Amino acid sequence: MVEVNDDVILKVLHFTYDIYVLHILYLQFGNLPMSPCNPI
Repeated sequence: MVEVNDDVILKVLHFTYDIYVLHILYLQFGNLPMSPCNPI
């Protein structure tokens, strides 16, 4: 097995969590003008 630094794991989890939150916000507010689906 490859040894992984705990700091790296925390960064990966934080990054994944940020993507998850952004995805939820994107689904909830996907109809905003800033959304890529509805370019100005």
